[in-house]
Amino acid sequence: PSLSPSNSLSSEQLRESIKTHRREVRHIMNDFSSAIDYRGWDHDDSKNKDPEWSLLLQIPASGNYQDSLSRALKEHWKHNRHHMEHFKNGIWGMDLLDILEMLADWAAHARREGPPLIQIIDEKITDPLLNQVLRNTVTYNGLDKT
Repeated sequence: PSLSPSNSLSSEQLRESIKTHRREVRHIMNDFSSAIDYRGWDHDDSKNKDPEWSLLLQIPASGNYQDSLSRALKEHWKHNRHHMEHFKNGIWGMDLLDILEMLADWAAHARREGPPLIQIIDEKITDPLLNQVLRNTVTYNGLDKT
C-alpha cells in the first residue's frame, strides 16, 4: 500500500507496509553487500594472470621502467572496471560499486605508502559534487585515519 494522501491505511496496514518496505530495502542492501564482498575477494586478481603478471615481472628488470609500467597499467585497466581508465568516458562510465571499489583501492594505497586519501581524491576527482561525496564517505567512515 502507498502512503499517498488518497490512500487511507489502518494502523495495522501502515505497520505492515513499513515492515514490507524495510524488508525489501534490507534485501537490496544485502545484494549490494554481496556484490561488494565479491569485488573485495576478486580485486586486482588480473595481476596474478598473464599477460598482466608477465608485464609486472618485466618492470624491475626493464631498462625502460616507465614504458614497462605503462604497458602493465594499460593491461590492468583493460580488465578492472574500478579504474576510471577502463572506460572511454572515465568516471562517468562507472557505477556506484565501481566507485566504491576504487575508493577502497585508493584507501589501501594511502595506508600503505601515502599520500593521504583526501589528497588522492582531490587530485583525481575534479567534479565538485562527486569529490564532496567521496570526501564525506572518507570522513564519516574513518577512512582518513591511518
